[in-house]
Amino acid sequence: MATLTINRLLAWLPMPVLGILNGLFRGLVLMQFMPEFRAKQLSSLTLIVILFVYTNLIFDRLDLKVTREALYTGLVWVLLTITFEFVLGSLILNQSLDMMLEEYNITRGNFWLLVIISIFFMPFILLKIKTKARKISNV
Repeated sequence: MATLTINRLLAWLPMPVLGILNGLFRGLVLMQFMPEFRAKQLSSLTLIVILFVYTNLIFDRLDLKVTREALYTGLVWVLLTITFEFVLGSLILNQSLDMMLEEYNITRGNFWLLVIISIFFMPFILLKIKTKARKISNV
């Protein structure tokens, strides 16, 4: 079981890299065509798609068999993501806690919370999709 847990932890490591690349795309491309706030919203949605595709590509290596494992993996990924975000924001980018928490305020149109929720449910959703696909292909 420890190896599986390590594999699931290691599977998270490319996610911040994908997020940073997505942020670069937002800054270099999207913000040329729209205001920063709209670019952040669109960037959040594109990141969800990118992370879903990535998770689908590595899904078999996660070796998830049951819902509990999928939800636990999603929870660990969310905790790692939030930790990474707050460490990066406070220690490297010198952002205030209020500024970082504002990104989670969906009532003001910030979509970052949707990214976090998506990360949590991605392993579970893919487990259900792939389990159903296997059942259909075995018929």
